[in-house]
Amino acid sequence: MSLYKEIDAEADKLKEFSEYDYSEITKLLDEAGKVASSWSGSWLGYHSCVYYENLEAPPAGAHFSTEWGLYSGYDSVGMGSTGNWVEYTFKDIVNYIEAQAGNPDLSKPRLDSIKAKEAIEDVRCNILSIIHSRVSLSDDNFLQKLIKEMEDVNVPTTEDFLKANLPRGQLSTRDHRVEHKIQNPPHKVVECTVYGITSAFLAAATLYKIMKRVSKYLKNLENKMAIEQRIGTNVFIGHGRSRDWRDLKDFVSERLKLPWDEFNRVPIAGLTNITRLAQMLDQACIAFLVMTAEDEQADGNHHARMNVIHEVGLFQGRLGFEKAIVVLEDGCEEFSNIQGLGQIRYPKGNISAIFEDIRQVLERENII
Repeated sequence: MSLYKEIDAEADKLKEFSEYDYSEITKLLDEAGKVASSWSGSWLGYHSCVYYENLEAPPAGAHFSTEWGLYSGYDSVGMGSTGNWVEYTFKDIVNYIEAQAGNPDLSKPRLDSIKAKEAIEDVRCNILSIIHSRVSLSDDNFLQKLIKEMEDVNVPTTEDFLKANLPRGQLSTRDHRVEHKIQNPPHKVVECTVYGITSAFLAAATLYKIMKRVSKYLKNLENKMAIEQRIGTNVFIGHGRSRDWRDLKDFVSERLKLPWDEFNRVPIAGLTNITRLAQMLDQACIAFLVMTAEDEQADGNHHARMNVIHEVGLFQGRLGFEKAIVVLEDGCEEFSNIQGLGQIRYPKGNISAIFEDIRQVLERENII
């Protein structure tokens, strides 16, 4: 199996997780966000469960004092909290958020999230093993970049998200009733629980896309190598009966010192045309197809011989449009779809006028 196909097969193991529908549990995020607007803003002890009355956003002038809390007795003299702040139980807040979100069942998403995380680790390990064992990475910066992206994909847990949300710096208070330790607010726990579940699906989607890019890149490399392995060293010259092609052959052979080939150069006794054409295709690194005005049509126009038109298609299919060049004599009619293809035009009977153009093409393709 081709390398890129193996990568594809591994990546496809993540497809179902990358397309996982977790929209039902994200309703919890919407409701937790609404409750967050009524929160005291403090992570210290019981403060973490203090919200404004009825879980509504505090009105103008309402303020929770982290310094004095709810029970200092200084509220009446303007030193404590102002407004109707309430200490709720952790469970009351969680239950309220879940009820407002329609009480979504988290059990299946949790289980599927675990499966997704396991699949990510297995697939990533398998793909990295395949690549490192069969591909040289020393000079391939692009592939190295993709591998680094694969390795950097991680699956944060609920605890990771909670840690990322913790306040920075020293927290202080003069509230004697508060425990001097950080406690996670209930609405934050709900949010980070959802993030912890969905992170595996998001990571699977990210990794799936990267692996598909790896697969596409390796496929392009394999195709390029296959083409390069097929390409030979000869400059092929296709032609009709006109002797213009001989001037081009002399230029290529005597002036540029390049090996050349044309259909009749090798005796074809005992060979079929198909066999000879296959030889020419395999041995060519570039082709110049000389189209001269030889076959007169009923309308008076002159076309190139059919064998040359046939060779144009063959070599463009094998070498590509940039390495199969039509050399078109003035007065020779173009065939219907030649426009836009690589071609060089020359004055009738004077093919030497374009020798410098021929040289430039050979230099462009790194043949000379």
